[in-house]
Amino acid sequence: CPIPTGTETADLTEFLQTFRDAQYEDWGMSYNQVKEGMRHFKSTYFPLYLQDGGTIYESACGNGLNLFMTLEILQETHGIENLFVYGNDREVGPANQASAVFE
Repeated sequence: CPIPTGTETADLTEFLQTFRDAQYEDWGMSYNQVKEGMRHFKSTYFPLYLQDGGTIYESACGNGLNLFMTLEILQETHGIENLFVYGNDREVGPANQASAVFE
């Protein structure tokens, strides 16, 4: 992803400070609300196929919050860590946000 500068950096800083409680148009809820709604599914089915050191790929990952959420849930519920996650998105803005979330 291109390295953001100027206003993009300020926007990324604000995004990182607010992403857990901000309302997202696509979701209609905040990150924390979606995470609680997905906790049962992700903690039940993902561990059947993942263990420490595993890999998750998401095409059209947008700002990466679904991947980040999955990592948090797996670590919190099953202690699964050190997962390699990656994805792609055709839009530069969300891809930069995803990069920032995972730094």
